[in-house]
Amino acid sequence: MTMSFNNQGNRRNQPAMRKSLWRFALVGGMLWQEPAWAQPPVAPPVIVQAAPVASQPPLAVKPAEKTVAFNMEGQRWSTVFQWLVDQTGLKYGSSYIPQGSFTFKSPMDRKYTISEVIDIINEALDSNPDQQRFLLIRRETSFVLVPADEKIDPTLIPRVAPEDLDRRGSTEVVSVVIGLGGAVAEDVAPELKKLLGKYGDVVTLGRANQLVIQDTAGNLKRLLRIIKEMDSAEKGQDSLTHDCKFIKAREAERILTSLLGSNTPNASGPPQQPFDPRRGPMPAAAPVSTRSRQHFVASDERTNTVLVSGPADKIAQARDILKRIDVGGPGQQPVMVGPPILKQYSVAPGSAEAVSKTLQDIYKNSPTIRVSPVGTASVMVYAGPEDQIEVAVP
Repeated sequence: MTMSFNNQGNRRNQPAMRKSLWRFALVGGMLWQEPAWAQPPVAPPVIVQAAPVASQPPLAVKPAEKTVAFNMEGQRWSTVFQWLVDQTGLKYGSSYIPQGSFTFKSPMDRKYTISEVIDIINEALDSNPDQQRFLLIRRETSFVLVPADEKIDPTLIPRVAPEDLDRRGSTEVVSVVIGLGGAVAEDVAPELKKLLGKYGDVVTLGRANQLVIQDTAGNLKRLLRIIKEMDSAEKGQDSLTHDCKFIKAREAERILTSLLGSNTPNASGPPQQPFDPRRGPMPAAAPVSTRSRQHFVASDERTNTVLVSGPADKIAQARDILKRIDVGGPGQQPVMVGPPILKQYSVAPGSAEAVSKTLQDIYKNSPTIRVSPVGTASVMVYAGPEDQIEVAVP
């Protein structure tokens, strides 16, 4: 009876069970997916990118030069160069090692750029009369030391862009390529050669109308200003180079600039009457017309030379002025000419800083002279022979 009862119950429930099975099969078919290995490959979606919007590229800002503390007390030169290698990451690729030691005492908390450190080292290497003089050259990947009294192999000198000269020490020897517009390279080169330093050289590239100029970075910056003025000047320009005998070139430059007038009109009124400290007031220059052609005056302290470029009337005026101001007085000796040298002077204890500032104010218009205190009782002066005589006079 029990089996019969169950069979009858199963028969009564069969329609409902079939309906449930169909429902499970339908839902399973909707949810079931083939495994990944059985699915057909799917093409990657195509992404259409919009054309980029043109924008002004950001201006490249050069990072500021690294500054370091620099003090050396009786260190051997090999130690000095090793310090420089460690600070810059550049190699020292020279067989020369100077004899002796190097001392540099810096004011407390004073820091220097690597370019300034190289200037300090070069001034010391080139100022020792008892040993062979050297010049330190900073190349792309290494430092090279060369004798200062021999001609430098041009392949050792790095080529830099004119705008990068400010990131080089004034004593670093480099070369630049300058393209000219209105001026002719063959005409400009002879005038530039008169203003080059002892490491200087200039080569003309006739077809390209370019100049390849080699010199210290400090002198190159002055030469580039002269070239810019000469290149942008109108036709009919001439030039005058004068070797000063009894007057310093920078003083002659100051007087000429005052007497020849400025290319830019003075909106504040007429220029003041120039004054020659040896002869009193000088005749004032006539007002300069705004339509006058450009002229330029520059000086080279190393050779005590003045260069004037401009139209013929300005050149004639400059020549006449120089004849009147470059005249020696009774018993006056000619100005001593020569490269700058480094000398140390003893001063009253505790007065080095004050004396240094006073000398810096006196020679603030000189691009060559450098003065710095050494400790508290001495002053270091880098200047030409004539200026060294003035500094040494008590």
